Amino acid sequence: MRQTGLFLLLLAAPLNSFADNVLDQLDDDIVITASRMPISPSKMTSFAEVITDLGDHALPQLSLGQQMDGIGGVSFTNNGVRGAQSGLQLGGLSSTYNKVYLDGFNLADPSGTQEVANTSFIAPRSIQRAEILNGSQGPLYGSSAIAGVVNFFSAQIPDQGFYGESYASYGSYNTFNAGQSFGARSDMVGFAGSFDSYDSDGFSSIQENNEDDGVEINNASIKFSLTPTSRIKLGANAIYREADVDYDGTFPSVNSSGLQTSEIKGVRTSTELVLVEEQDYALTFIGEAQSLYFERKEDFGDYDGDRKQAGGHLRFDYEQGFSLLGFDYERVSSTESSTKNSYDIRGFFAEQFLELSTGTSISGGIRRDDHATYGTHGTYQLGMAQEIFENFVVKANYATGFRAPSNYELYGSFGAGNKNLKPETSRGYDLGVAGKLASHLSYSLRGYRTTITDRIGYNNTSFKYQQIEGNSKVWGAEVALKASMGSYSIAQTYNYAYGTEPTSATDSSSRVIAGVPRHSGKTTATYQGQNFLLQATGLFHAETVQYANTTKPQLDDFVTMNLNGSYQLTEHATIEASVINLFDSDYVTAHGNGFEYQQPGLSGNIGLRIKF
Repeated sequence: MRQTGLFLLLLAAPLNSFADNVLDQLDDDIVITASRMPISPSKMTSFAEVITDLGDHALPQLSLGQQMDGIGGVSFTNNGVRGAQSGLQLGGLSSTYNKVYLDGFNLADPSGTQEVANTSFIAPRSIQRAEILNGSQGPLYGSSAIAGVVNFFSAQIPDQGFYGESYASYGSYNTFNAGQSFGARSDMVGFAGSFDSYDSDGFSSIQENNEDDGVEINNASIKFSLTPTSRIKLGANAIYREADVDYDGTFPSVNSSGLQTSEIKGVRTSTELVLVEEQDYALTFIGEAQSLYFERKEDFGDYDGDRKQAGGHLRFDYEQGFSLLGFDYERVSSTESSTKNSYDIRGFFAEQFLELSTGTSISGGIRRDDHATYGTHGTYQLGMAQEIFENFVVKANYATGFRAPSNYELYGSFGAGNKNLKPETSRGYDLGVAGKLASHLSYSLRGYRTTITDRIGYNNTSFKYQQIEGNSKVWGAEVALKASMGSYSIAQTYNYAYGTEPTSATDSSSRVIAGVPRHSGKTTATYQGQNFLLQATGLFHAETVQYANTTKPQLDDFVTMNLNGSYQLTEHATIEASVINLFDSDYVTAHGNGFEYQQPGLSGNIGLRIKF
């Protein structure tokens, strides 16, 4: 593994992040992803999950996605060790159909075979907040936001004063993880940052060879905010990641000792200007610009990706709600073997939110995207939330969406690309309830259905992307229960997802959509004493169809259990320990051409966390 200049880069990194100016005032019951500004989940029409203790309970050996599996309708696939290709799945659809953000950056990698975010690179311990927004969000977030949006936030700028946190741990597979988060604010200026280093000898991702797949990942982020007056807020942030990952790829006999080196560099700036502020209304302009660069080197070649975005919106707030009107521009490019491909999308969108005195919230959004290759596409969303009685809300939504082919789907190497592809379109709805019983029990139930027309799929026989004309249909349900009493709490989720699609471009018969478990869920039991915490989590997947291995059309069902605990030694120091895969289950969440990717066996770690 190469040595890194991470600490020097952290000091020299450019500025960025305004989302922190909003997050300063948030609590567990506020969501910013839904409308790009704070809104209470009980008022918003979409279903959302907010997680604020992810970093505190993170397990070093597991990736961020593995630890979110089973929460908020999420299922996760991973090609072996942490750092290998992975994907967050929402709404019974693959990771192609959602958007993932980190500190305001769209993490979808244009240089990959699929333009998706690989969350296995994100440092779990650095994440202070996560928001999962379910259902189509096309009017606000554009192409690909068909199944939902996930937003991660690393170290945040505090309301006032200073904080810092350092941690280090060592465990199985010779795994070492260390990092630090910090933040401070004065009257006008605030800053925050984090860095994390992860190094492991790893394990063999597949059974076909015995060599271990080592991993080294270094992450850094830094943020600044400036508030010269009560009406002006300026922000800037940057992220950086470098990684070396030994991988077992599509053809294990060829790639048994493959090495992938990768790098991400991003800079983002934002501005909030309060143009008019009166007692009953306000008019605010919010704008941002960002650039994110991806670089990846593998045995088969070098790949680069670049994503540039800019946009802004006017928001008119008044007693009954808000109106929003905005625009955005995105240019995405990828380079493979010196061949560069790119596309541009310009979008105009509007949103209306009304909160009526009857306990009714109504939302609506429209969007018009102009794709440089495929012309204009319109999408819209309608939603309603009705409080039937105190702490019992019924929600309903309907939305349309579209997804344009990625550069690789059009121009991919080894003949995989297909220049004749056209955009997919979608329509979907969800209906459900959410509420609380007293202060000890909260619950939610959501049912959904999504139809995708002319879906783009990969043909495992011809090794080429194809247009699967006709309708692919996905429907499912998500249940979440949380109960607490004194020092004890328990959370239970269950996700059901089932979908069918035309078998191929030349066969109109239907088959089950592969890669997403039909049944999945998670149980989390926690005891929080005065100085002691103990937590057990159980995860299950069942009936996951797959087609690459023709001799085994379904992955094995599995159940795994993890334990983690901590003891506060002093006011500032806490010792932590965890056990991964307590029963040493042999399980997989993804497959290759004729083989399956393994997951970690029984393992553990111990560490120390210091807060000041």
